Amino acid sequence: MVKIKILQITLRADIGGGPRHLELLLRELGSQVQNHVACPREPPYWERFRELTDDHGVEVPHRKFTLFALVRLIAYVRSRRIDLIHAHGKGAGVYGRLIAGFTGVPCVLTPHGMHMPSSRGGRLLLYKFYERTTGHWLQEVFYVSEGERSIAARAGLWRSVPSRTIVNGVPSVADAELGRLRDLGNHYLCDYLRPIAICIARANRQKNPEGLLTAARRCPEVSFVVLGISKAEARGRWGGVADPTNVHFMGIQPDPLAWLAASDLYLTTARWEGMPLAVLEAMSVGLAVVAADIPGHDELVSSGKSGFLFPSGDIDQAVARIRILSKDSARAKRMGEEGRRLQCQYFTPKKNASAILAAYEQILGRGNSPSD
Repeated sequence: MVKIKILQITLRADIGGGPRHLELLLRELGSQVQNHVACPREPPYWERFRELTDDHGVEVPHRKFTLFALVRLIAYVRSRRIDLIHAHGKGAGVYGRLIAGFTGVPCVLTPHGMHMPSSRGGRLLLYKFYERTTGHWLQEVFYVSEGERSIAARAGLWRSVPSRTIVNGVPSVADAELGRLRDLGNHYLCDYLRPIAICIARANRQKNPEGLLTAARRCPEVSFVVLGISKAEARGRWGGVADPTNVHFMGIQPDPLAWLAASDLYLTTARWEGMPLAVLEAMSVGLAVVAADIPGHDELVSSGKSGFLFPSGDIDQAVARIRILSKDSARAKRMGEEGRRLQCQYFTPKKNASAILAAYEQILGRGNSPSD
């Protein structure tokens, strides 16, 4: 049987959930379809994507639209006889729709986190106009959570476009591997005050690291470890890392699972998400999660069972839940085990890729019609 040729488009290949999601998808689909990738030439995912696609791909700018890149992608789709375009994120969706308009090749979109632009200056109206006038070039929208789907519906986006929810997944961690990770992580974290609340974040408005800093100031008996933000970046953004002294910015780490596995709980104060891989990875190593009650988080964290949700922006409530878990290690362990069970059962790359492949085949007429 001839393999389907898929062009995956992402305008990011740096560290982040979107590129990581695509890497996992490529690994799972590698033997079943012929994947091609359009992405920026940046570490670490440029090289990984090229290896996973046998060098089938093309370079595009980082989070930027150019006519040159569009023309190059149109030529690539035509010359390689691509069957379907899968755009990951809003920016990639601009390229995907225009390519579909010029070539007739169907395009699907995964938004990877719905966030409506500010209405100031008419940005929201302009964005909605863009979506209404270009939505007909989308064959289908794949949401990563029901919450993301609901946000789009309330905003009136893609009303006439078929859609489905395909949740994210991360690799499950076997018991033997978990023990090894904890041993390694204990080596990394041996100098920090116990208990340890860990977070993986970027220094941007979405991830809201300021909320974490506020929580740390109000909870000095806990060490807060932040992966993804370096000390230099934190110093430049907040004027120093000595206040509060119980926050440790560790930057990007090559083995984040080890840091997670040796911590006591996972904290996220993010303002919006799709379905964050970092939370799923925390669950995969048995960490109880304290998370803002926003779409995406509420489908991962069973509050009171696998962790706690707190009202978004209410740091006092976050601190109260951190203290509950930091003072009751047995309860934190039980919650972490429940989260690990949920991740293993529902949120794996294999389940994610199987659902996406079925959608590809349905869209191209090689399977049953989508149900909605």
